Amino acid sequence: MSKERLEEIEKCVKHDLVHNDGMTISVCYTEIRWLIEQAERVQELEEESRFQMSETHKNLDKVIYLDKENKRYREVIKKAIDDLENECLWDALVSLKALEGEE
Repeated sequence: MSKERLEEIEKCVKHDLVHNDGMTISVCYTEIRWLIEQAERVQELEEESRFQMSETHKNLDKVIYLDKENKRYREVIKKAIDDLENECLWDALVSLKALEGEE
């Protein structure tokens, strides 16, 4: 959208309103068509923006979920390492097998 073109149309309309009877304006068809196209483009961009916002929220929810899962996995792996260091092999194996079964 050309800001300059929009300003020029606005200037012409204001001029016509001031210098005519306040009711009559003369805007050519190409200017009207251009304004309609700009309004349609705005609607398309608003729809695209809503879609992108929706996708962003979905992705954010997934990131939050995966972050929680990663934290939980780190905790289980840390416990398994501690169990291994304390020679509790069975406890370490059970912890890691439980993670494997969740995938």
